[in-house]
Amino acid sequence: MLGGDELGILSFYAAPGSIRAGGLTTICYGVNGAKTVHLDPPTEEVWPALSHCLQASPRKTTEYKLTAEDGAGHSVSQAITVKIKP
Repeated sequence: MLGGDELGILSFYAAPGSIRAGGLTTICYGVNGAKTVHLDPPTEEVWPALSHCLQASPRKTTEYKLTAEDGAGHSVSQAITVKIKP
């Protein structure tokens, strides 16, 4: 497992958090003690990392949910929302 024993989401954010429809935002996350990581809705492939960023281009205000799981069946989740400007 990466980064230690205790399962946790160290960071999860979008920059910018508000964009025009079809624009790009960068979603970054960091997890600790995870064996797998899932992002819903999916954008690009994600994996356990202390720091990883990817790009998303939502067409409407979208909530992204990050879930990290360890090998023992435990999981933690966190959500962020990317808002679409009028």
